[in-house]
Amino acid sequence: MFLEFFEILILIFLYLFSSIHSGYLIVNLFYSKNIYTIGYKNSGFSNVYKVFGIKSAIFVGIYDLVIKGIIPIYLLSFLDFSKLILYLSAVVIVCGHMFSVFHSFKGGRGILTTIGIGLAFGLLKEIALVVTIFKILEIYWWKNNALSTFLGIITFMFIIPFLYDDYIFIICFELIFILLLFKRIITNNINMNLHLGMIIHRILFDSNLNK
Repeated sequence: MFLEFFEILILIFLYLFSSIHSGYLIVNLFYSKNIYTIGYKNSGFSNVYKVFGIKSAIFVGIYDLVIKGIIPIYLLSFLDFSKLILYLSAVVIVCGHMFSVFHSFKGGRGILTTIGIGLAFGLLKEIALVVTIFKILEIYWWKNNALSTFLGIITFMFIIPFLYDDYIFIICFELIFILLLFKRIITNNINMNLHLGMIIHRILFDSNLNK
């Protein structure tokens, strides 16, 4: 159960790698703007899409989903690293994406990266089913993507323990889901001076009460 020195280096590398945000780099390079000061004030796909459109956002989405989420887990599995390293790597990658050491611990919401990690662990059917159900309900009922995302996170928090009997896997993924919700609360302001109503609104709708 104890980590070897090389395994610790792998985890550190993955954190640093996932701390590199394509959204920040693209917006800074092509638009000379700071993505953390505009739109939703985060470096993820949704903010780049909101402010600069699909052409810029699509690369960010692919980077977060595939390069950050899917490929590292596949590579570690291919190289026959232990399950413990795979599970810890998933947590570290999400942490790097949400709390980048290169951007004063700012980052994205972590949704696409978490989906990519889930796909790498073989959760394609479950992810497709949950996303489809809540997208349909979103279109015909509540018309709010942030609420759909919240319900998707909560759904997986409940079903993961029934899908796997590996308690370390369950703990690591439940931690990831908690981090996703925590990021919605603090955003990129790291402001914990919040009242209960604001916390609930941010968790549900990923926005402030006055929006």
